[in-house]
Amino acid sequence: MSEKFYNPYQFIPVKACKKENQIPFSQIEDLKQAGSFARHDFWRKDGLSGKLICSLKIESPTFVGNQAATEQRAGHPKLIEGYQALFNGKKFYSIPGNSLRGMVGNVAEILSQSALRVLEDKPLSVRKGMRESLSALGRLIKAKPVSGRSIYAMQPLTLSVKWEKSSDSYQMPKEWHSYFKGRTLQQVLPAYLNGYRAFDRTVNGKKVSEWGYECGSFLGRQRPCAYPVKPEGGSVFFYARLDPELAEIDATESFIMRSNLHFSGGFLIGQKILLSAEEKPDILSKVEFDELTSPEDKQVYTKGIIRALDVLTHEQQMPRGKKHEIFIPWPDENSPNLKPIPQFVEDRYLELIAESKKRDEAMPILLKGYKDADFDQHKLFYFDIDENKKISEVSLSSIWRKSVGTTYQYFDNDLLPWGVKRSMRDWLSPAEALWGVVQSEKAEQENSRNLASRLRFHDAVPMHVEIPSQQVEREVIALKILSSPKPPSPAMYFHDPKKGGLIEKTALKAGEHQPNGRKAYLHQYKQQDFSQTTWKTDKPTENADQKVQIKPLKVGQEFEFTIEFENLSKAELGLLRAALEPENDFIHKLGMGKPLGLGSVKVAIKGLCLLKRDKRYAVDSLAEPRYSEIWLAQDTVLLSAVDGAESKDIKHYSWENTLVDQTAKANLLAVGIPSRLQKHIPVHYPKAMDQTDETEGFVWFGNNADQKYGNPKNQALSPVKNSKVEALQKNRLNKNR
Repeated sequence: MSEKFYNPYQFIPVKACKKENQIPFSQIEDLKQAGSFARHDFWRKDGLSGKLICSLKIESPTFVGNQAATEQRAGHPKLIEGYQALFNGKKFYSIPGNSLRGMVGNVAEILSQSALRVLEDKPLSVRKGMRESLSALGRLIKAKPVSGRSIYAMQPLTLSVKWEKSSDSYQMPKEWHSYFKGRTLQQVLPAYLNGYRAFDRTVNGKKVSEWGYECGSFLGRQRPCAYPVKPEGGSVFFYARLDPELAEIDATESFIMRSNLHFSGGFLIGQKILLSAEEKPDILSKVEFDELTSPEDKQVYTKGIIRALDVLTHEQQMPRGKKHEIFIPWPDENSPNLKPIPQFVEDRYLELIAESKKRDEAMPILLKGYKDADFDQHKLFYFDIDENKKISEVSLSSIWRKSVGTTYQYFDNDLLPWGVKRSMRDWLSPAEALWGVVQSEKAEQENSRNLASRLRFHDAVPMHVEIPSQQVEREVIALKILSSPKPPSPAMYFHDPKKGGLIEKTALKAGEHQPNGRKAYLHQYKQQDFSQTTWKTDKPTENADQKVQIKPLKVGQEFEFTIEFENLSKAELGLLRAALEPENDFIHKLGMGKPLGLGSVKVAIKGLCLLKRDKRYAVDSLAEPRYSEIWLAQDTVLLSAVDGAESKDIKHYSWENTLVDQTAKANLLAVGIPSRLQKHIPVHYPKAMDQTDETEGFVWFGNNADQKYGNPKNQALSPVKNSKVEALQKNRLNKNR
């Protein structure tokens, strides 16, 4: 078995189309110029109108669903019915015209280096590294509305980790002084509360690790909620025994290392809660504190609040090394020292929350008692500041996710979809002019720049089939989970044009790094190990809600479809032809499950029918055939009517290819022609050596990023260049780890 593999999707590099191929469109009047083919109110005499007749052959099992017709049984994947359309008075499995339109349009974009017609401006984020953890903790306070600011301000509570070390002394960084001025070290440092542990027990002969509270600990005894939520029958306040010496040290002054401070990995992370020699609890609830009768006993305790995660609800997401929660000394209510939160900081935080929920409904992990992750009065948040001492980031946890920009920020403005704010282009790229555009940003009707398509794709209908049931496989098949990593995943989606190699996730930056390009899929069906097992799941009922069941179209079937076109230039018709048939042995990808090997289809142009608009509307045109020119492939039988003049051999038709970028075409052919790949190298998602579980798509990526033990590591998917698809390698963790 080969240790190398081809990733199922590859990327074709992108660049803006040549200036001579751009069509001016700053306003509607531009398209009304006599020289424009893109207009819909006038047919040019040299404009080409008519239809293309194409065949489509199924090369690997293919499925295009009818999303309106679905059903699901409990514990089983959803069953999706295949698309059907009425043909010759009977419903047959067909291929919808809009699917064909998208398939061909994607290839036309690649070949002409057109702008990306479909690209969502998604917020991109990565998990923070340990050294990027947020150190300041505060609570939200509603503030007076000010332009450019959130309606909340931050009251700083604690600071950890970021203390500067010099020899055996520590100093708060100067940029934080204004946030904690007038505070003592005891008031600024958090205190850590232990109380969690993992329990191993045996269930049906198997060892099972469970997570819970340590018996007799404060956390186990009180089960505290995070401030400002009250635990059942309790108070928001608690009382801890803290070192009184720390109350004598100004937090902004230098101090030496001492035993009552808490260190981890060389970092100062907080203060210790003192143990009582008289066997009194080191931390009390409000009820327990009020029961103390001696003022001297009460004096040794400091009032504070708790920050606690909901560990039992999120047990599966909890690291087994977690042992503690945080006690926070209560601040002076008379001088809250509120710091404004810019509106963009709140907006970016909420975008990250929304993105996190899309990735995993169990994320983000909430604090105990919090119903959601929204901004609300008195909630606890970590935060950071910029070089101007302004709040630059807020987060539910010290190490969570950080924004690395949005999708649009990584693409050249000339490649962005039509009419977005970042790119108000005054020209159309070739594919936009053919397939049409709708302005993304709203505008007044008279100022809007929308353009209807000059192409109409019809459904592909079956040939040589009498019974619909003959078209599909007998068995219902449950597909594997499509496990492409979500962007930004630099190992798959980005590259460094100067340095090359793998980009560290936390180092990803717009302006320095570039997207790999447009996605295109490889074909598995010519590989030696291609079989139903490449796309059929072994465990249909496991994670059933993430899987679907289908009956794919059988291999070998043929379909026919037509594309009607209006007022095209010779170059535009040439681009359309090139998108349908980039090369004789080129194979398209269509429908569901493309990364798994489904959806390989062969398109061939069987006929070109041209009509003359000036003759069609002349007085003597009633007796004329519809099409003035007909070009057909030799020995072909068509379902479509071709009423017109005597046909010519289509191989003699002169196509114009001036809109086709030859470099982009060469790279596309490397992906779309199966024989260009090495047959002994399989096509599949990244896997580690000996990995069999289809759900563990993260393993290869974890090994790849493991700087100490991964082997091999630091691999990155390269864009297709010089007509070559690069293989990746399976990896493993060093057994001596």
